[in-house]
Amino acid sequence: MRLQAVRLLFPAVLLASCVAQADDVDWTKYKMSVEVTFSGYAGSTTLENFPVLVRVSAANGFAYSKFADANGGDLRFSDADGNLLPSEIDTWDTTGESLVWVKVPSLNASTVITAHYGCSSPDAVTASDVWSNGYLGVWHMNDEEVDESGNAVMSDATAAGAPFKEDGNSRGKNTVGQTGVIGKSVQFGNASYQGGMRNDSACLLRSGTDAVTVECWAYQDDHDHSTDSATRSSYYLLRELTTDNSTWPSVWRLNELGCNQWQGGKVLFYFYPTGGSETAANPESRPTRATWNHYAGVYDSTTGGSFAMNGSVLATSSATGNLRSAFTSSAIFLGNSTTSASDVWPGKIDEVRISSVARSADWLKATHDCVSESDFAEYEAIIVNDWTKYSHRFTVSFTGYAGEETLTDFPVLVKISESGISGFDYDDCLRPNGGDLHFADAEGNLLASEVDTWDASGTSLVWVKVPSLNASTKITAYYGCEFVPSSNPASVWANNYTAVWHMNDTGVTMANAVEGSADLDLYYKNSKQTSAIASIVPAQAGIVGNSVLFGQDDKIGSFAAKDEVSVALTNATAFTIEMWAHQDDHEPGTSSNTYYLMNETGNGWSGDGCVLLRENATNQWNKTSGNIRYQGIFANGDSIVTNSLIRTDADCRLSRNEWHHIAFKYDSMGGCAGLQDGVKVIENAASTDSVHADYANTYLQIGNQGSGATQSWPGKIDEVRISSVARSEDWLKATYDTVKNNATFTAYGAAKENVNKGMMIFVR
Repeated sequence: MRLQAVRLLFPAVLLASCVAQADDVDWTKYKMSVEVTFSGYAGSTTLENFPVLVRVSAANGFAYSKFADANGGDLRFSDADGNLLPSEIDTWDTTGESLVWVKVPSLNASTVITAHYGCSSPDAVTASDVWSNGYLGVWHMNDEEVDESGNAVMSDATAAGAPFKEDGNSRGKNTVGQTGVIGKSVQFGNASYQGGMRNDSACLLRSGTDAVTVECWAYQDDHDHSTDSATRSSYYLLRELTTDNSTWPSVWRLNELGCNQWQGGKVLFYFYPTGGSETAANPESRPTRATWNHYAGVYDSTTGGSFAMNGSVLATSSATGNLRSAFTSSAIFLGNSTTSASDVWPGKIDEVRISSVARSADWLKATHDCVSESDFAEYEAIIVNDWTKYSHRFTVSFTGYAGEETLTDFPVLVKISESGISGFDYDDCLRPNGGDLHFADAEGNLLASEVDTWDASGTSLVWVKVPSLNASTKITAYYGCEFVPSSNPASVWANNYTAVWHMNDTGVTMANAVEGSADLDLYYKNSKQTSAIASIVPAQAGIVGNSVLFGQDDKIGSFAAKDEVSVALTNATAFTIEMWAHQDDHEPGTSSNTYYLMNETGNGWSGDGCVLLRENATNQWNKTSGNIRYQGIFANGDSIVTNSLIRTDADCRLSRNEWHHIAFKYDSMGGCAGLQDGVKVIENAASTDSVHADYANTYLQIGNQGSGATQSWPGKIDEVRISSVARSEDWLKATYDTVKNNATFTAYGAAKENVNKGMMIFVR
């Protein structure tokens, strides 16, 4: 088995032609990737917009089970600059090897492209774009259907859409669906040695042109016909005839010619320049029977013609001038000189192409080698935890965690800046908005992460779900990789969170970050809110990214609310609600109003509410009074139990003009408790009650009591969360510390280049 090179660096940026630009494609949504390097290319020139064959198989690092589309519909390719490349599936076989054509903008021995798959919404590609570089017709010969007249038809893969088809003279005399060199092929030369196909489309080459390349793969049967009555001196692969003179001479033809052809002849390329005699690029070597060979005829009106077999030019001719002019039109015949003649090719034909340009020797060699030579392309799967692909890294430790328990799947906040992490440089990140920043645990497993805020000129904020958090936990951040695995941001909040609102949105809707819970998005106004609404001001500086400012316009009527009935807390037997709050440092006068942070109710507190956080005191704006009330309305059977938790001492008052973390948790088997800034300030005994349900009116509100109420929270609210479990005190203290005390809770190692950068590792 050959050695396979594992590349750790990406090549220089390659020019892209006729491709979707990198900024238009989000490659992180494709979960799987395989790099393809064309180190077997032997040409001396760089080929532009060349169609290469990519072989998809388990042996080449692909996993069919990871495709989002069982038929390969999500398979996409990019160049080294991340541009989307045109591609066409030739053959798809999930039990073996699938074949895909990809147009590479620039092909040489160092070219690398990447195959991406595992995406439910892949970017659009047009298969015919693979063949837009001078191809007038490309027939893969894969079709196995017949038309309404019973004629086999071979479709054209280019945008021209011109088919080869049988007619009345050749109907049923060719056998389709045979094993080909690439997918399927067509068998010509039946028992009566008749057959062939014809193409009359005006989209194909017309004689009088100044350049042409005709090519195909052919397989001659291994059979000695020396005693057969049907022996002929010529057997045709491809021929263009002028229909005004359909017997002689051709405009051009690719055929085998020799004495008693079945005993061994040679394939030649004939062409007929205008005003000259038919001439040929006449090779000395003969092809081997019972094997696939690639034949190509090339003509340029200024340099002459040439014939190549299996990528090697074997003969040339110096005849010049435009090809013979057709007086009316011409037709191209495949597998015979005409569909009624007995000069049929005795074997199979596959992958037929006609170009309006004279292909170079390097082009024809690469056309042969990408199909026939197993070492033309090398494949390397990009494994999710193959972190050597990233150019830089830094460690993140949580030495400031002071809890007794190890927390499972805990969301930590990672703060990234050039001033806060030694050696970190935003320029080393290769994808926009931190798209190549990923995290791994000590075993190299990819961790879920969500970019909250990305600021390449300041501090960026990223939430990372840590599988196991204690004071010895260390994770590693990796970046500097153009092609990266996908990390679903919503999965950060998959650990019993019902709703997480970052309050970052700049409009009048605050999105819920928990996957599949858009019904708990927050709205500026909903069907239950019929009174006039005073202003809410989004996009204010928050404790984490942005926040929302409530209580404007003389502190009345500002709120964000859930439309329809609530599904957040109704009938809950356990929950945790938490948020960050910042009260204005402002003296508007005396007021006895209660200012609400969160309320789930539809009719004040007349018995149909669920739970709230509110600040409650006479002369609420006075700096020396006011406290947070943690209150729940619970149902025990048919009886409503109001469970109020109130602290009146100064220790639980919130200092104004400062961010504070407020949390209220409840467990029907363990009671309830209120916490401020990670410290428990009040608790109540256990009960077996569940949160009271009111199916008719209940809905969730943030920042006020109800529609049109004058009890808006006088300040900002950020990072609001609801959980379906009662979080532990260690959990809530760590939630506070990872945000407010990040500098002491979290230790950041210096950024450095990955140690394996620049190495070549060979694996057998």
